[in-house]
Amino acid sequence: MDRLLTSQEVSEILGVSQKTVCYTLNIPYVKVAGKRMYQRKDIENFIQKNKHYNIDIISYQKSNKKRKYVV
Repeated sequence: MDRLLTSQEVSEILGVSQKTVCYTLNIPYVKVAGKRMYQRKDIENFIQKNKHYNIDIISYQKSNKKRKYVV
């Protein structure tokens, strides 16, 4: 098992405040001695689930009233 991360470490990884990590983001955690601790795999899963892609459309073709996008 990997070392658990503190909410401060998670906030530095994600570039958000510690309060955002604790109260806004829905990341699983465990409490150890009253502190929220996070597993790295849960942080990586959170990042993967929240990825957004911006696809630049280079060209498109109109055929049979359907658009076929070529990226």
